[in-house]
Amino acid sequence: MLLGVAARIVLMVTFPEELIVDRDAYIGVAKGVAEGDGFCSPGSTAPTAYRPPAYPVLLGVMLIAVPPVWAVATVNIACFMLTCWVTARLSPLRLTWSCLEWRTTSAIAVWVVSFDLVHIYYSVQPMTETLATLLAVSWVASASGVLRERAASDKAGIYTLYLFWLGAVTGILSLCRPSFLPLVLVAAGFGFVSTYQTDAIKQKLASILRRDRFVQAIRNIVVVLLGATIFLAPWAVRNWYSFGTPILSTTHGGYTLLLANNPVFQKEVVDRGWNNVWQQQSFSDWQEQVEAKLAETLPQPQTEVSRDRAMNKMAIEWMSAHPSDVAKGVLFRWAQFWSMVPQGAERSDVAKWACFFWYALIWGLATIGVIRAIEDWPQRKTWFAPTACLFLVLMGTHAFYWTNARMRAPLTPVIGLLVANAARVTAEAWGGEAPLDD
Repeated sequence: MLLGVAARIVLMVTFPEELIVDRDAYIGVAKGVAEGDGFCSPGSTAPTAYRPPAYPVLLGVMLIAVPPVWAVATVNIACFMLTCWVTARLSPLRLTWSCLEWRTTSAIAVWVVSFDLVHIYYSVQPMTETLATLLAVSWVASASGVLRERAASDKAGIYTLYLFWLGAVTGILSLCRPSFLPLVLVAAGFGFVSTYQTDAIKQKLASILRRDRFVQAIRNIVVVLLGATIFLAPWAVRNWYSFGTPILSTTHGGYTLLLANNPVFQKEVVDRGWNNVWQQQSFSDWQEQVEAKLAETLPQPQTEVSRDRAMNKMAIEWMSAHPSDVAKGVLFRWAQFWSMVPQGAERSDVAKWACFFWYALIWGLATIGVIRAIEDWPQRKTWFAPTACLFLVLMGTHAFYWTNARMRAPLTPVIGLLVANAARVTAEAWGGEAPLDD
């Protein structure tokens, strides 16, 4: 972890301008929060819901005390260090604990987080990757705690606290990255199935039919949803007051859906191959076409909500009329999501080959870890089931919305856990002492 911190500090010192290049306007919104104007468009007092609130609000709190460059650096490094800590504590492969070091395969998971190339690249920018990664691994840890605590303890108070915390983490994660919003339903599902965690397989159906057990399962769902609602509701209510509709996510979804599903992108990028990129001139021309169509169809003045709905409608209409192109686009976006090399011709061959070999190694070991986790399902399910759900939700969302390799950054810690799980196979194959379950 310390080497990972050092690597990030070196990059921040070498390229300090990257810390304040406000590509997604997070610093601009954060300044409004710090100055007391609220969550507004940069340089104005007009409310906005174009970006998710978690990261800019956190930055805004920091900006009260320090300049932007220090706020971004502090938040990103702190999130990275906490991510490493949660990842190490979550690992089911811990051997021993020492006051000086972890002599454990969980160190492998931390190593993957520390030196993941995508994660390092975006950790020196004012982007949501670092916070989303911390919250994503915290979600897996919370869901794992729900499953493990139900199986290990009958203390209702502690178990209820785990359920509530799972819902709370889910809500905060959704406010950081709206693509994780479906996890609210997944978390509620974990609350339901955990009720029957201790039952034998033949008893599960009979337990579901029992009124008292079913009532308990519904209660668990309510507790999880309550935890999520406490964080999601203020954002929705604020948006209802500001825009006349209770927006749970952002007003950016329509644009990202249209960005990935339109005839120009299909022709210029998808149809030309998985490693192709959208050229700037073509992209600019497409944006002008979209703006012209919005000007024709929307009443003036346009609002964030009306633009979001209009672009969402345009994307859905095109997708409905071109199902085969959508299917091809889904495969393209998944290839982009898991790309092992930087996109674009401007990248050097050395950088591309270095990335390729790094991710070939990581993906190969992670695949072994998945196979091993499935084989050892009874012993691994408390952490592997949430991990699998996290993968499915994120890949499901980005099957249709705009996607690139940075979208997978929040999965880095759980990929590290899978790599660590593969270490178990190596230890046993070499005749070493197999790691113990936590």
